Amino acid sequence: MLTHDSASAQLRWAIEHLAWERSRWSKIIWSNECLVERSTGKRPSYIFCTLQQKWDKDKIDTYKKDKGHTVMVWASFSGALGASDLVVMKRDKEAPKGGYSVKSYIKVLEDQIL
Repeated sequence: MLTHDSASAQLRWAIEHLAWERSRWSKIIWSNECLVERSTGKRPSYIFCTLQQKWDKDKIDTYKKDKGHTVMVWASFSGALGASDLVVMKRDKEAPKGGYSVKSYIKVLEDQIL
């Protein structure tokens, strides 16, 4: 989330690096990760009632809406190296709920950058 403080810090950083030449920027590797989720989404619901009845509890069909399938992906780019492949990160079996952790991120950096 972009807060006032983080926006100010980013602006300061940009101003400090404004004079960098292209050759210096080409040595920087930019990377990021993103959680991608495929969920069940909305399902069709058919209700036959009057407008006044639409919120009656017996007319509402509830169902469990879980997250579905999630994966974390990572990629990078630089002036010198170009774009990396899009990498599906490995889950950390020791992490809470078997999700992603610092270990997952370090592993992808070791495999792709180093």
